[in-house]
This record gives sequence, C-alpha cells and structure tokens, in this order.
Amino acid sequence: MHRRERTRETADMTPTRPQLRTLWFAGFALVSATAAQAVNPPLQPAFIDRSVSPCANFYSYANGAWQRSTKIPASRSQAGVNLEVDNQIRADVASILGRTVARRNRPTGSLEQQVGDLYASALDTKSIGQAGTRPLRPLLAQVERLRSTRQFASIQARLNRSGVDGVFGLSVYPDLRTANVATLFLDTAGLTLPERGFYLKRDKESVAIRRAYEAYLAKAFRLVGDDTKTARREAAAATTIETRLARATLNVEQSGQANRYRDLTPRALARLAPRAHMTTYLEGLGVPRGTTRIAVNNPRFLRALNATLRLPASTWRSYLRLRVIRSLTPLLDARFRRADFEFFGRVLEGLTSPESRSDIAGAAVDATLSDALGQLYTQKVFPPAAKAQVLTITRSITEALRADIGEITWMSPSAKAEAYRKLDTLHVKIGYPDKWRKYAGLRITRDDFAGNILRARRRETQRTIAKLRAPLNRDAWDISVPTNNAYYDPQNNDIVFPAGILQPPFFDPTADAATNYGSIGATIGHELTHGFDNSGRTFDADGLLRDWWTPVDNRNYNARTNKLVTQYNAFEPLPGVRLNGRQTLDENIADLGGLKIAYRAWKATEPAAPTPVDGLTAEQRFFVAYAQSWRTRERKAALKLQVAVDVHSTAFFRVNGPVADLPEFAAAFGCAPGTPMVIASDRRPEVW
Repeated sequence: MHRRERTRETADMTPTRPQLRTLWFAGFALVSATAAQAVNPPLQPAFIDRSVSPCANFYSYANGAWQRSTKIPASRSQAGVNLEVDNQIRADVASILGRTVARRNRPTGSLEQQVGDLYASALDTKSIGQAGTRPLRPLLAQVERLRSTRQFASIQARLNRSGVDGVFGLSVYPDLRTANVATLFLDTAGLTLPERGFYLKRDKESVAIRRAYEAYLAKAFRLVGDDTKTARREAAAATTIETRLARATLNVEQSGQANRYRDLTPRALARLAPRAHMTTYLEGLGVPRGTTRIAVNNPRFLRALNATLRLPASTWRSYLRLRVIRSLTPLLDARFRRADFEFFGRVLEGLTSPESRSDIAGAAVDATLSDALGQLYTQKVFPPAAKAQVLTITRSITEALRADIGEITWMSPSAKAEAYRKLDTLHVKIGYPDKWRKYAGLRITRDDFAGNILRARRRETQRTIAKLRAPLNRDAWDISVPTNNAYYDPQNNDIVFPAGILQPPFFDPTADAATNYGSIGATIGHELTHGFDNSGRTFDADGLLRDWWTPVDNRNYNARTNKLVTQYNAFEPLPGVRLNGRQTLDENIADLGGLKIAYRAWKATEPAAPTPVDGLTAEQRFFVAYAQSWRTRERKAALKLQVAVDVHSTAFFRVNGPVADLPEFAAAFGCAPGTPMVIASDRRPEVW
C-alpha cells in the first residue's frame, strides 16, 4: 500500500499479509481538520526553497518554503499533501451525507436510506450518551460466563462473530499454494499497543508508555463500573496476557512475509494448542466441517497461547473484557472516546485535540457501507474521462516495466518469462468496482448507532466465513472508493486505485504529462513494482506462493536489495532514531522501482522535452512533482511511532532515497558525483 503511514488511523495492507479490513473507524480518508482547504495542483513552484541546492537535499529544495509556512492541526499527527486530499474527500463526502441525511421518506433498505440513517445515528450524540454502557453489556455478559479456560474457545468464537477481535485475526483469501481455492487465514492478533516492542522494551520511554497504558486501561475498566482497586487489578491482568502473547508475536518485518504461513489441518492446529480447543473455536465460528487446511502465519504463537491458557480464568476474563471495551469504544459516549484519545492520541501520537464528531460519523459510514457510499461518491467526483486517462497512464507504465525487465542483465530467461506472465495477467482496477456490493437485509435506524454497527459486524463475519463455501470473487476490492490510498494484491495479481487518490495534487487531468507522471505515475509504478518486491516476487502470475527464480536469480536479487537495506539503515528521521532497512525493504523497492519506470514511461510518451516552465525543465518538473507529492510535516511522537511499527519509510526519505539512486535525477539537476543526492555507482541499489 502506498500513501498512508498513520498507525492508528489505518490498517496497512502490506503486500503479502492477508488481513481483514478493520472495523475500528479507520482506513477512511475522513481524517481531516475541521474544514476543507483548497487542493493544490501537482506542482507548486511557490513551495520550492531555491536557497537549498537540489543536489544537497532535494526534499528540502522542493518543499522547503511550504515546510516553513505550514502548521500541523491540533487533531492530526501530521500535515501535508495527504491531509489536503483527505480534506477534499471529506468535503465531497460531507455534501453527499448531508443530502442523504436530510431526506426522510426513502424506501427502507435503499442505498440512500442506509447511508443517511447510519450517518444520522453516528451524529446523534444525545442517543449515544443516553445508551451509556448498554451496548457493552451483552458482550461483557458473555465474558462473565468464562469460569474455566475450557470455555475460552466457545466464548472467543461468540465475540468474534460480533466483530470483537481476540487472539486471532480472521480472514478468508485465495489459497497460497492451490489455484481457485479459498482458505481460512489465522493471523496473530490480540495486542492493543501497536507493536510487540511496546510491551517488551526496557528503555525509559517504553516504560513510561506502558505506565500510561495501564492507567488508560484502569480508567476504561472504571468506566464500565469497576471500583478503583478492581480496575487496577483488571488492567494488570489484561496486560499480563498481552505481554505473554507479545513475546510470541511476530515483529513488523516478519509479519509481512507470506512464506511464513504454514498450512495446517484442524487436527494439527488442535495439537499445537490443546488448551485453546481450536476445533470448538472453528465450529463456533461456523467454519465448514469439511475444511481441510488452515493457513497460520505463526505456529509459535499457538504454543504460547496454549501456555498462557494455564493462567486463571479470572485473568482471561479481564483480557476479554478489555477486547470488548476496545472494540466498542468508537460506538460509546464521549467518556470512552476522551479516555481513548488521552492515551492513543496524546501519548502515542502527540496530538492535542481529538477528531471531530463529523469525521467519526463519516468514517463509520465508509467502514460499514463502503460500497453504498462509494456509488454516491463516484457519481460526484470521478467521471469516465478521468478513469480513461488514468488507464492510459497505467498501460504506459506497465509497458515501461516490461521493457525494463527485458534489459536486465542479471535475470535468467526463465525468470523473465515468468515476470512477463505476471504483467500479462495483471488486473488493473481504477476508480471503483465493476460490481457493487449489496447490503440488502441490513437494518439501519437513525437512533441506534451501536446497534447499527454491531449488526453490520455480525453480518460481515458471516460473509467472511461464507467465502469458504463460495467460488472465489477476484473482482472484490479491499479498499473503499473515497480513500486516499492504493494497493497491490499478490494473490489476485491486481493493482487497485480508488477514486479518492485520483485527484489533485496526485492526479490532475489538466496538468502536463511530466507532473502527472512524477506524481500519480510514480504511485502507479510503486504498486506495479510491489509485484516484484522481496515479498511480491514470491508469488507467481496465478497468485500462488511459488519460487519461480533460479538460485542464481535469487543471489543476484538479494545482492541488490541488500544495498538498499544498507542505504536505508543509515537514514535518521530524528537524532538517534534510524529507519530499519529490512523492515521497510518492500516499500523502498517499490518507491525506487516506481519512480524509475514512471520516468521511463513519461519519456516514451513525451520524448521531445517541452519548453521550461517556472524556470524548471520538464525533467526537473517530473522530480519536483514527485517530491511535492510527499510534502509532510510530522510530530516527533508520530515519527517515532512510524519508525517502530510501519513498513514505510518516512516521507523525507521516500523522496531523498529514491532520487539519489537514479542517474536521471542527477542529469536533470546537473548534480556532480560526490554530492549528497548522488549515490556512487558501486553502492547504487539497482533492483528494477
């Protein structure tokens, strides 16, 4: 996935990790300030700081003037180009939702009725406040039935059916090794903090975060009725479970490796964790009895879960109560949201103000009725002509990658043939789905926000499990239309660009080719390159996890990517805080490859250099447009959090890293060997 880097606001779909889209109101572009602002064109000469040499620091050259004049909104962890687009999406969606909520006499079950009434219920803070903790009570009552860990499996399954995450993340995707077969994937889950290191590190800052976290947990337990002493005991018990699970949880780098998945039979799964009674758990979810294989990304986690189930049932009740409270916090009154913000917003991200109620309401609609809202959004913002133009750009970049593969000298003929087949069978999804999902039978009312969401969650779980009995649907999207993001799916071998990202400044139908290719073109190239990054290359054209490389190919590839790891390991977003080049490798490969093939595609499209504009040649405009498409100001806390948990490098190095590796950039700006923005040829990581 390309654009998003915020950890709490987005569930990142890494290139190889099958995941369910979370129902925490995330992944939606409504993460804006309180008012929409004008969206800039793809290139802004006024943002350039000409006192900085582009050969010394290209990011600061392209964005320095903008950087000095920009402030971060109190409710956001960062400001910049993504926020500009988010604000525009918010304005467009707000006008759509405003119209739908105002219409009262619509047929029950119609698209407008469901969207309008869900939005109205999310804005109805009076009803939400009057409900208090009532939405929690049925689920907490389920947890109270846990008197022995023998009951853990059945209770966990009941919670999962209501959309409450437990120790597993549940999803159904194409099988990794058999074509046209759906498989159940169990990913390790169950941690509230963003990454395992938050539970295990002993440095002063990590210890302080854990103390603040336990204080938050105690407050959350008090909000559901515990006295102070009981709340502290419950917080300590829940943290005990999470810490034990964290020790067996994969780190960020490992969790994105598809080759870690193991196909297990239900019987083998049960043997790994006999105390978890996995057969009972699967039956409780409604998994078909004939299911023969389940994909598990971390068998060691199951063994750790088995050991942790030796703890008393009371300890596990505290943990499951926490999972219920956390899952329903977005649906509850302001007390719960304030407590959530004080820790997750203020402590972890350095925010000073929470998001607005309208942002929460809009995101709820997008997460729950994404295709219904998407239809209305598409009609408003994304005409067929824009889709046709993006498809043309995509085809040209695909051909540039094909030509690039043909010229590679380190790759064997057999590997090239397989690579060409991946390009030949690539599915390109632009703007919106060809077939929209229906929500018939889902009851949405104007005065029951929590009930609306919980009914939708139960329906979504049923829909997920039902995929095991149905033919694979390769036309489905795992992203909503009004979203500022894009992704490559290796199991479907497709790239997906929703309408939300296909607007200025990333894409402008009226802009010159150099700026469009430097901005949206590099993004398209990024997603295409994911098919051949360190993870994507392990999948073949049919979406199967298969090594189609010769041993020599593998050695040559690794020698090149190791240079990229070394390069990014040296980058420091903050003094003493370094990027992890291995953790961010796939995204760094995609950034470099995407920029390279976008440039090649643009030159093939526009071989004669146009007249300079605003003192910039066309080649310079290409690279400045790329750099300005990453203009960002981040809070220090957010930067630290991103480095710890994200597979993306920070925005500054997503610019300076790739451009320094491209001779075309040095030629465009006349950068001499030895200058900071020119990597020596013997250290240059030429991957794609």
